[in-house]
Amino acid sequence: MADGRVEPLTTGVRTQPVWTELFRSFQVALDPRKLLLAAAGIFVTALGWYLLSTIFFGMVSEPKPDAPAYSKDETAKRLGAKKSDGTEYKIEEYGAEGDKQYNHDRAQWETLNSLAGLGGSIRTMPWNEYRGENPFLIIADEPSAGKVIDYIVGQIPFLVEPLSKLLQPIIKLLDPTVSFLTRIYLILALLWSVAVWAFFGGVITRLAAVQLGGKEQITLGQAVRFVKNRYISYVLSPIVPLGIIAVIVFAMSIYGLVALIPIVGDVFLYGLGLPLVILGGIVMAILLIGLIGYPLMYTTISTEGSDTFDALSRAYNYVFQAPWQYLWYAFVSVVYGACVTFVVIVISCLMVYLGKWAVSQPATLIAHDRKPDFLFIYSPESYGWRELMLKGSPVELNPKTPKYSATLSKADKATGYQLADASNPAKEAADRTAEAVKRANDAVTSAAKKFADAESVETKATGEPAKGAAAQARLEAKVELERANTILADAKTADAAAQESKMYGKFRNPPAAKQYFKDMEIWNYIGAGMVTFWMVLVFLLMIGFSYSYFWSASTVIYLLMRKKVDEVDIDEVYIEDDSAPPISPPIPPVSPPSAPGATSLPTVPPPAVVATSTPVTPPPVPPFIPPPPPTDIPPTTLN
Repeated sequence: MADGRVEPLTTGVRTQPVWTELFRSFQVALDPRKLLLAAAGIFVTALGWYLLSTIFFGMVSEPKPDAPAYSKDETAKRLGAKKSDGTEYKIEEYGAEGDKQYNHDRAQWETLNSLAGLGGSIRTMPWNEYRGENPFLIIADEPSAGKVIDYIVGQIPFLVEPLSKLLQPIIKLLDPTVSFLTRIYLILALLWSVAVWAFFGGVITRLAAVQLGGKEQITLGQAVRFVKNRYISYVLSPIVPLGIIAVIVFAMSIYGLVALIPIVGDVFLYGLGLPLVILGGIVMAILLIGLIGYPLMYTTISTEGSDTFDALSRAYNYVFQAPWQYLWYAFVSVVYGACVTFVVIVISCLMVYLGKWAVSQPATLIAHDRKPDFLFIYSPESYGWRELMLKGSPVELNPKTPKYSATLSKADKATGYQLADASNPAKEAADRTAEAVKRANDAVTSAAKKFADAESVETKATGEPAKGAAAQARLEAKVELERANTILADAKTADAAAQESKMYGKFRNPPAAKQYFKDMEIWNYIGAGMVTFWMVLVFLLMIGFSYSYFWSASTVIYLLMRKKVDEVDIDEVYIEDDSAPPISPPIPPVSPPSAPGATSLPTVPPPAVVATSTPVTPPPVPPFIPPPPPTDIPPTTLN
């Protein structure tokens, strides 16, 4: 069984390549305890990231080109009358500077929006992330070896998701379009990810290390206590190199600030001191490259029971001392993992789909309007689960929409479903009509103000010419207001139609879908919400397998790398002595004190009765032998 003991990694004479030990990762990763831990880690990470994204994205508003901050007047106040070289700004230059500032702010906002906005790569919950089409539908609709191979290859990035999600904030920190606020957001997201997986990844690798070492099976509680006692070491392992990089960046920033001084910077700090800058870059590059050994840090502590220093030294030593061996093990693990993950996903989809199909048969035969399709309207979108569960129903999704098309752009695939909707024509039309309604509202407000001003002028006008001109102005303002109201009404009508098309445009039959939702009762929505809870739980366990496999395979790689570099047997795993202290015998109760004047008599214990299982036979009595008869001895005479 997957949660039982597995054969220890081979340590004797080998008849097969050592890298074949990596194939044990599948059996180890199927442990239900590891799947639950991985699912919990995925959910906790996503929840923390969602909260951070909501907070930081709400702190910044979307820049608008017509905002007062980018007007010529505000730009003139911000820049002043003269440039740095002493020349004065021209009016058109203020406009160009305002546009430049807008483009800068817009680029920073779009970077934050791609991370923390609706559908952002960090904000999107795991059950809504785009991970490719549904593999069951690929096999069921148009099976072909090419499609299966393409799908398996496409799953490779998701197998290293624990590593890529750690590196994503780090890589984005290097983006020049990232603002200071976004950098704070990325640092907090990184720290949260490390804090979560230091625990869950540590427990998974501890369970895997003991299993692979062929030791006696440990309980989940023992693994949790092991990680709890070394949690700080787990957390600091990836944080220490990142902290060193941060210190170097800060020092080099101070160096660059001083280098702004003319002559000192040009000649001395840059001209003569450039090797120091290059040296700092070399150190940062080495530390960043070594982070591909990040999984080995946790497996080191889980296997050796050591600390942060040992985890860092082994991880970096193994990566740089035997890089090709490490890359080969990683390549084999990823390719094999993609294949087994494909099998796990297909079986999971088949399991859920068959269950839904079976319970739908009575409704299909007796009460067609009671088919439980409505229970799955909120199913996870990732891996096309919602598309699978709604197939053949009035709310069947249209696979031709950009959201479910195989021709999604690379950016859409990376950031999830909701950003993919940005290329949906229905959504674009809805956005345009919403903007038209906003402009029409502004026009009505302006026309109403102009009409009110005209009425006020007409009231105060004296003399026939002035009154006539004021009346004419009021009449023109009234006509403009009526025209603006007509435009606004038309815009609202068009927007309502566009919003409806956007809402139901993703369904194969929009009118049928609209009527289906209209006929749903409140208890239908309650049931759909409750079913969604279980669907999300099963989905998290399914994608949790890739995380469990990642940490299990990392444990195998560590044991093989330790054997390669340190020549340590791969079945040597640190085992804690979790034996409980001996139980003391119960203390007999204290007798109450005797009454005054009474004499305490000693208590004589009863004689011990020896119980014997067999009767004791007494020894035989020897026979009686009579003494010999006396002999006649003549008397002796004494002289």
